[in-house]
Amino acid sequence: MAKRPATTTATAPATTPIPNFIRGGDFSDPPASNKDGEKHYMQIDAPEPLGPWRLTDGIALVCSGAMTRSSHQAIDIGGAVLEQEFDTAPVGRTVEITWMHCKNTDRTCSGTTSQSYAASVLDPNGIVVAEGRYVPGINFSPIPATQTLKFPVNSSAPYTLKFEGEAGTSCGAMIYRVVGQAASTS
Repeated sequence: MAKRPATTTATAPATTPIPNFIRGGDFSDPPASNKDGEKHYMQIDAPEPLGPWRLTDGIALVCSGAMTRSSHQAIDIGGAVLEQEFDTAPVGRTVEITWMHCKNTDRTCSGTTSQSYAASVLDPNGIVVAEGRYVPGINFSPIPATQTLKFPVNSSAPYTLKFEGEAGTSCGAMIYRVVGQAASTS
């Protein structure tokens, strides 16, 4: 009987699932209409807190599922800056942050030319490790699309996720279902 060569297997840390490290990515707390009565949105002004998120500049709207035409609340990023500090995964792992976005199709936003926004991840030293600029949909379609930022974890200290709206008004892209997890190709 011939001896078989020794084989190596992947180490557990590289294959171990990583729980969602983004908190409040569904924007469900507070309910969208609790502050503005019967409206399907709630206005948030910087520096008003939004759960684990910090609105550091501008005005954003938390929008109900009726406005997003889905069962999910979303944030209309408008021209605001929204940040969250988060702990990621063990050093050496590659992680990704995914989210859905769609155009704001509210009739008061008709004719809005730009619903673009930027998203970035900053390491503990404030250095950008992943970034992108996004424009939801073509025409005035509410069809959602998944977006992704992928980056290697090089520090055990907290990182920061930042969304920066580029619309001059609250008629910006709607962002929802923000999730942080192990990258599919770790």
